[in-house]
Amino acid sequence: MKKNLKVEEVKGDSCIYSYCTCGEAHDRRNPNWKPFGILERCCKKARLSPLAIKEIIEEQMGRKILCECEILSDPKEVKRKRLQAAFGVDFGEAGRGDLDVV
Repeated sequence: MKKNLKVEEVKGDSCIYSYCTCGEAHDRRNPNWKPFGILERCCKKARLSPLAIKEIIEEQMGRKILCECEILSDPKEVKRKRLQAAFGVDFGEAGRGDLDVV
């Protein structure tokens, strides 16, 4: 799957990161966006249901996915790193909150 997706590398002042992308806007009105096309081809060869495989992947990842590129790159993590690179915002480690709620 990674061979069929583009790897974007972003260099900011405070960090360098890369992520996988399909290169298209995730919008149903975009005629060039073909979500899960790679997954469908792989499932067709193995005689599996693409929808069932998608559900299994989502269950294992613990989040919904709109496109295959989101399997390899978490959109929330990409946004977090983009802000960190552009503005030097330090969010700490992913998934670890250092704030106490009183």
